[in-house]
Amino acid sequence: MLSVVDQENHYQAESKLWRLDENGLIHSKTGSVIDIPGSNKSHGVVLAGWHNAHGGDNQRFRIDGGAIRSHLNDFVFDVEEGLMEIGSAIIMWPH
Repeated sequence: MLSVVDQENHYQAESKLWRLDENGLIHSKTGSVIDIPGSNKSHGVVLAGWHNAHGGDNQRFRIDGGAIRSHLNDFVFDVEEGLMEIGSAIIMWPH
């Protein structure tokens, strides 16, 4: 049986679409992880969901202040062209 605290933590984890784990992988509820395709270090590369969570630097991120920063190239998540609309691409960009 889960304690009240365990139940609350379980609910919080289950209600999230994305979660950052202790290894720096960002998991989706669908089972994918965020991936920088081909370990591309160029600015503007579009992030993708990937089914194989191998834990390479192209899949590892950390929270740095208000930014999500990559272990691969130290770039941060950005919205392509600043278009805050449904379907806008998330890209990697220098902070």
